[in-house]
Amino acid sequence: FADGTAGVAGMNAILEEQTIRRDNLRLADWANACAAYAEVEKKVEALLQQRVDAERRRDTLAQLPTRLARAEDAVYVAVAELREAEASVPELIDAAASSERELRAASALVQSQRREEPGLFRRIGGGAKRDWQARYDELSAREAAAAEADGLARAALAQAEELVRARAHRVSAIQQELIQIRADIPRLTRQCEEDRRLWGKSYPGAPQSEAEREQNTPWLDVELDEARSELFLAALKLHAAFLRAAAEFTHPGLDAATDVVAGNCPHNLEPEKLTAAWQLLFLAVPLVCTTFTAAARMFHSIGREAFGWLAVDEAAEVRPQMAVGTLARARRTI
Repeated sequence: FADGTAGVAGMNAILEEQTIRRDNLRLADWANACAAYAEVEKKVEALLQQRVDAERRRDTLAQLPTRLARAEDAVYVAVAELREAEASVPELIDAAASSERELRAASALVQSQRREEPGLFRRIGGGAKRDWQARYDELSAREAAAAEADGLARAALAQAEELVRARAHRVSAIQQELIQIRADIPRLTRQCEEDRRLWGKSYPGAPQSEAEREQNTPWLDVELDEARSELFLAALKLHAAFLRAAAEFTHPGLDAATDVVAGNCPHNLEPEKLTAAWQLLFLAVPLVCTTFTAAARMFHSIGREAFGWLAVDEAAEVRPQMAVGTLARARRTI
C-alpha cells in the first residue's frame, strides 16, 4: 500500500513505473528473489527435518517397551517350536537310513536274479524261463516299492530339516531384534533427553504451566518460528519480484482483478477469467478475509478447487450449509 508520509509508493505506481522502464533490472531482481527464497526454504526444511527426526526418536522410544515384551514372548515360543522340530529329526534320520538299506537289499536281489537268467539251452523247455521271469518281476516290484518308500523317507527328512532351519532362522532374527531393542532403549533415552534440553518448552510433554502450554506450540521454538517468518517474507518478496518482472502483464491484470473484487466486471464474464483474476490477486495479496455469506457472492462463478488454501476461524460456529460452497472451491482447508 502507498504511504505518502513515508515516501512509500503503492503497488499501482510501482508496476506502472516498471512497465515504462522495461529494463533488465527486473529480471535480475527476480533471479535474486528466487535464490534468496530457495536459501531460506532450505534452512526451514533443515530445521523441520531436525524436529521430524526428534519426533521419530520420541515415538520410537515410547514403543520400545511394548516391542521388547513382545519380542521376549516371541523368542520363548520360537525356541520351543525349534526344539519340537529338532526332536523329530533323529527318528526321521533312522527311517531314511532303514529305507536306504532296504532299497539296497532289494536292488541287490534284482541284480542277482538278472545274472541268473537262463541260457539258450535252458530256455528250450520253457519252464525255467517262466520261473525266472516270475521271480524277476516279483523282485523288481519289491525294488520299486523300496525305492518309493526311500524317496518318501528322504522327503520327510528334508522337510523336517528345512523346518528346523526356518525355525532356527526365526529364533536368530528375534534374538537380534532383542539385542537391537535393548541397545536402542538407552541410546534413544539419551538422545531424547538431549532433544528435551535443546527444545525446552516446545518439546512435546515438557513440564509447563497452563499459561505456558497456551503460549507454546510443540516443536515451534524461537529458531524455527523466526525462520518461518523469514520464509514468509522471502515469499512476499518473490511474489513482488515476479509482479515487477512481468509488469506489462500484471499491471493491467491487477486492474482487472480489482474490478472483479469490486463487482465492476461484466456479469457475463467467463468463469475461467474470473478465476484467473482472483488467482492473480492472491499472487499479490497473500490473504483475503471475508465471511461465508460474502464469499458466496464473491466466488459464485468460481469452480471447484480453484484456490489453494481456506482457513476457517471459529469453525465450530459455522453452519455446514453456509460453508460447503466455499469449502468446495479450496483444495485444502484448515
